[in-house]
Amino acid sequence: KSASLRYNLAVALYDKEEKTRAADQLRKAVVINPGYAPAYNVLAIIELEKQNLKKAEEYANKAVALASDNFNHKETRDTILDTIGASISPAPITGAVNKNAIAVVIGNREYTNADMPDVDFAENDAALLKEYLVNSLGFKVGNIIHEKNATKSTFERIFGMKGNHKARLYSLLKKEKSDIFVFYSGHGAPDVENKRAYFVPSDADPSSIVFTGYPLDLLYENMEKIVEEMKPPNVTIVVDACFSGANGLIKNASPVIVKVKKSSFNVRNAALFSSSRGDEISSWHPQQKHGLFK
Repeated sequence: KSASLRYNLAVALYDKEEKTRAADQLRKAVVINPGYAPAYNVLAIIELEKQNLKKAEEYANKAVALASDNFNHKETRDTILDTIGASISPAPITGAVNKNAIAVVIGNREYTNADMPDVDFAENDAALLKEYLVNSLGFKVGNIIHEKNATKSTFERIFGMKGNHKARLYSLLKKEKSDIFVFYSGHGAPDVENKRAYFVPSDADPSSIVFTGYPLDLLYENMEKIVEEMKPPNVTIVVDACFSGANGLIKNASPVIVKVKKSSFNVRNAALFSSSRGDEISSWHPQQKHGLFK
């Protein structure tokens, strides 16, 4: 009934390459003492060797959380995260064909305003998403509007303005034939007074986002009009951004997290994916060099 003795037995078994028995003893050790960090660390190593990366990361995070000053535990976790980062597979080639489908892929990494931090991996996300559209979902390269560091005028040119939805996206669609796929990775921000959510174009001023941002609900409003007229078979919108203000873009915001009003999106045959709710923060996975869409 000693966690430390179970751990010592597990290490001896591990050294003899009896890793299944070693893992069994380690699991018994953490049942006896749930706070026994060394057992979680060795469990992480065993799961890493078995290529059970999700379980390995879970155990490694537990070990570090229990003993944050232990260099060996941190080294184990870093090794696992590096392995996970190298494990992202290229988009599989499926042979799918969707010749009439139209996509908009925006990765806003860099911002002209000196107070705006870069979104380090937004372009990586956009480039990988484009690969999936072409290789896995059958989109034609020429039917993908791919923008890096889109300005406000770029948003308007693609999605339209208030009262006019017939912009570039609309003009490329074939009625009743073209699926629509929209992806955005970059900053989002709220207006503190009206609690309205905005995409942050690369030339935006976060202190006057109501004038320099592109409203999320305007995108939805124009998309609803486009769908009503063009009747696409399927619509998918993926937004990897947070609109809470907790990313530090909005100066002098009180409270720190601004719970933005929920934008309605009422479209048939549509799927909407967002990386965070109105009061949450979106984040990144540094080892994978991509957004942490969870």
